[in-house]
Amino acid sequence: MKRASIGIGSHRRLALSEKRLPYLLTLPSLLTIFGVLIIPILYSLFLSVHNLVLSSRTYEFVGLKHYIAMFSDKSFLNSIWQTLVFTVLSVAAEMVLGVGVALVLNQEFKGRGFVRGLMILPWALPGVVNAIMWQWIFNANYGVFNALLTQLGVIDSYQVWLAKPTSAFICVWVANVWKETPYVVLLTIAALANISRDLYEAAAIDGCSSFQTLYKVIVPMLMPALVSCALFQFMWSCNDFMGPLLYVSTPGKYPMSLFVKLSMDGDTGFAWNKILALSLISILPQLIVFFCAQDQFVEGISAGAVKG
Repeated sequence: MKRASIGIGSHRRLALSEKRLPYLLTLPSLLTIFGVLIIPILYSLFLSVHNLVLSSRTYEFVGLKHYIAMFSDKSFLNSIWQTLVFTVLSVAAEMVLGVGVALVLNQEFKGRGFVRGLMILPWALPGVVNAIMWQWIFNANYGVFNALLTQLGVIDSYQVWLAKPTSAFICVWVANVWKETPYVVLLTIAALANISRDLYEAAAIDGCSSFQTLYKVIVPMLMPALVSCALFQFMWSCNDFMGPLLYVSTPGKYPMSLFVKLSMDGDTGFAWNKILALSLISILPQLIVFFCAQDQFVEGISAGAVKG
């Protein structure tokens, strides 16, 4: 009886340790996330509702004063609108172009591997390098874009594309789409590789056309990967760094993205408490989109559609 009780006790301890093992394995990652992400956000939230008196190192609670000041600022509201428009247009263009190019590169043709390798180049280049390159392309004095349009007879003289509200916005949008589309292409190609050839054969036997195969077979199978990819593109477009580098000259004269306004306010000595409030507000759209699409996002991760 004694040996039996010892055996039962050991089995219970083993089962208990197995239940605790997943928590123990994930604990280091959770502590790291808590230390580098959660604590700074909570501290920023604390500072955004306080005024710090530097002379006495004391905090004065002001409540939602800084947030009210933000939403009372017309330039801030305009920046939110510009950011949303820029993000939606960028993600839409990147997803459509990326999926289209991926479907073409998924076909068998000579030199396919070389072309696929070239596709990653825009995405692999640093953001600053991309920004300088597009500054040169759209330059008002010697830009390639002006030279091309002049040779084609579209314009009579060189234009200052980066100094006008609408054209500057389009230039930034084009630069962002050019840089981020290869990422969509790569992930879509990876997801296409996971689709069984049997599904294509079954669709052909059923008499499906190419469009019907795309609509009824390929797109449903790609949906988890596409949703995950779109979520990443949404977050990256919201935090695009090329905006401040491409919005040159006098940014105050035309609409700015939220990230550009945040950068400019920080450089011009704007109240840092309001900067913290602005930074917290800027992440809200990303959190909302993430929580709305988290099931598809996790499914895409599980399927190996999103890597790196």
